[in-house]
Amino acid sequence: MPTFGEKSVYSLEGEDAIHLKSLNERFSRWQEKQMALLTFSINLLFTISVASIGLIINNFDKPLFKDKSAWGYSLPKTVIFIITISSVLGIIALFCRLFNFRITKTIVRKRTLFFKVKNKINYDNCKELTQKKLNDKIKNLSCWTKYLGEATWCFFILQTVTFMIALLLLTYKL
Repeated sequence: MPTFGEKSVYSLEGEDAIHLKSLNERFSRWQEKQMALLTFSINLLFTISVASIGLIINNFDKPLFKDKSAWGYSLPKTVIFIITISSVLGIIALFCRLFNFRITKTIVRKRTLFFKVKNKINYDNCKELTQKKLNDKIKNLSCWTKYLGEATWCFFILQTVTFMIALLLLTYKL
């Protein structure tokens, strides 16, 4: 990625350094809140999906669901099928998220090693590392985190849409 500007972040002093640090801290806090909210939302939809399946199964033979159909199939079975798809999409989103966190942790570790190698600071490792190898590894892992982050959002949106379809279908047919 190209670098622009005239000053190095490390050469900033006084108010500029304090302001930049404050902005970076604010960004980190909001990023943490966004990640926590996404995880909460995925888990919430998954929990509601499982509870909905349980509710439908327990009331399958009640008059509420008798003789109701959707697309030529029994309404409860259709809704359970759609909610199951929503749950599976939520599980996939969580796995993408977990792998994304794991790779992000590795990137932070590699960047720390890169900093130590670049500045000739002592580090412990099973073999000697070069800046080029570390930089290549960081770029490769960064591509994976970008892909996994986008996949997480895609699966979350699909999970939400399929759950809403099931909810609307159930509400409309009852």
